[in-house]
Amino acid sequence: MAAADAAAISSGVPAAVLMDRAGRAVARAVIRAAGGRYGRRVAVVCGKGNNGGDGFVAARVLAGAGLGVRCLMIGDASLLQGAANEHLELMRAAGVPTEGFDAVLLDGCDVVVDALFGTGFKGRAAGEAAEMIEAVNAADVAIVAVDISSGVAGATGAVDGPAVAADTTVVMGAEKIGTAVGAGASLSGRVEVVDIGIEAGGARAWMLERDDVAGVLPRRAFESHKRSLGAVAILGGSAGMSGAVILSARAAVRAGAGYATVGVTAEVDRIVARALPEILSRVVTGGDELDAGALDAFKDVIERATAVAIGPGLGAGAPQGVLVDSVLSDIDAPVVVDADALNVLAGRSGALEARSAPCVLTPHPAELARLLACS
Repeated sequence: MAAADAAAISSGVPAAVLMDRAGRAVARAVIRAAGGRYGRRVAVVCGKGNNGGDGFVAARVLAGAGLGVRCLMIGDASLLQGAANEHLELMRAAGVPTEGFDAVLLDGCDVVVDALFGTGFKGRAAGEAAEMIEAVNAADVAIVAVDISSGVAGATGAVDGPAVAADTTVVMGAEKIGTAVGAGASLSGRVEVVDIGIEAGGARAWMLERDDVAGVLPRRAFESHKRSLGAVAILGGSAGMSGAVILSARAAVRAGAGYATVGVTAEVDRIVARALPEILSRVVTGGDELDAGALDAFKDVIERATAVAIGPGLGAGAPQGVLVDSVLSDIDAPVVVDADALNVLAGRSGALEARSAPCVLTPHPAELARLLACS
């Protein structure tokens, strides 16, 4: 967003105006968090960058709205420049001085505004900044963060030390990676994206939202029926891991499949029958885990399927490895390789590399690391 900020400024919108808009949005969020204005007290914790400048605006606006406001600052205020310094002086002129940080000054506050570090932060908060973050988290107050929780790396969401656990994060222009993924997402609370006149064009990362998915879902014809809507065949579910194949079958039906059939052990078959009466099932092995013979017992189901999934609750032993290889080698329908099926492919990806038919892998980070033999 730094490039978007610069583009807005170069187009004729002064940095001080953007900062004013941001700070006013924060002030509105603070009033909501405080439950009103009368008798409410707010501490605005500021750093020496533009994030602190947004905090100065919020402090001035809140004081003008009748709230009791303290501005607690880390760093030498005389070093501030540009728009942040301009709003520091406006805040002081409005009767809100800056004070050095002391945890005691948070006592009696209804809301704390975190305007310490911005989205450019990376690394580890240390010294007085770390003490401030820990004191803010320890205070029994609502916390409103400006753009991102201090201590969170804006570009990755990573946290390597103390970080503010916000109840609300007011994000300018567009959500940041640091508020959407990793530990940063857990520390952001409710994210409010506000328009301050910054165009988000040129963004390198995008978030998939409900409307994006709704737009690509196929429309069902009025005359459609279960046999015309596609069939999914799923191999998985060993002793103690029945839930994985049940969730997969349920997801297939909810995604629109007319049929979902699971190939499972006898024990899992009984559990599936009770949990999902709408799902078809077949016992494909006489043992307590699936092996290479399961494919032959399930092959007629797979031949009628429009998509196949293998792996949920499958187990990751040598017999399952042979089964996965056989599915990848012998099945021409699209195959989704998930969970344990991914694990057995680690270090033995020949069948996967030789496959020419459609195939989708669904690894989480640890599974992907095993597949790629990296950390």
